[in-house]
Formats: sequence, C-alpha cells, structure tokens
Amino acid sequence: MKRRLNLKQVLVASFFIATILTIANNMIDWENKIYSGIFAFMVSLAVFSILEKMFNE
Repeated sequence: MKRRLNLKQVLVASFFIATILTIANNMIDWENKIYSGIFAFMVSLAVFSILEKMFNE
C-alpha cells in the first residue's frame, strides 16, 4: 500500500473482512487455528488491495 487509508476506506474494508471471515469460519472446521490466522491475513491483504484500486483518487 502506497498511502494511508481514510476512515471511509477502513470502515468498508473492515466490513468486508469481517463478513468474509465470519462466513468462512462457519463453513470451515479449522483443525489448527494457525490456518485460520493465515487465511485471515491473506483475506485482509486481498481486501485492502482491491479497495485501494476501487478508491483510487
């Protein structure tokens, strides 16, 4: 990420990340919690990069 995000972008990103992780945690039975953490990190990076492109001003 090349610049700081404003409040609107952080709120939208948080909403999408929380929604994706809630659905994934309900559908997937994680045997090892480290996989859940790795998945959450990858989802966070993907959402922030997509939103950075969407809100490109």
